[in-house]
Amino acid sequence: MAFRKDLLLINSWIKPNSKVLDLGCGTGMSTDQLARTYPEYTVLGVDKSWARLSRHPVFSSHTEQPSQPQASSQGNLTLLWADAIDLIVYCQTHAITVSKVTLYYPNPW
Repeated sequence: MAFRKDLLLINSWIKPNSKVLDLGCGTGMSTDQLARTYPEYTVLGVDKSWARLSRHPVFSSHTEQPSQPQASSQGNLTLLWADAIDLIVYCQTHAITVSKVTLYYPNPW
C-alpha cells in the first residue's frame, strides 16, 4: 500500500518522457509496477543479485545464471543484472546526470 502512495509522489517529480533508474530493484516487481503505471517513462531496474532478479518474468528464458551482466526488456521496462556501482561510474564518465534520488526499504515485494 505504501508503494502505491509513493507512485503519486514519484509522478509529481518526474516529467513525461523521463528516464527512471531503480538501483537495487530486487525482483523487479516494484520497478515493473512503476513502468506499467507510467508508460510514458522509460524505466530501468538494476540489481546485482541474479537469484532475486531472475524471478521476474522478463528473465524466464534464462535457465542458468549468465557469466556476464544481462539485460531483458518488455515495453518501457528494462531490467539489468549488474552491479549498480559499475552503472554509476558509467554515468559519471559519460556525463549522465541524476536529478532525483529516493530510497525505499524494505521493498514491498
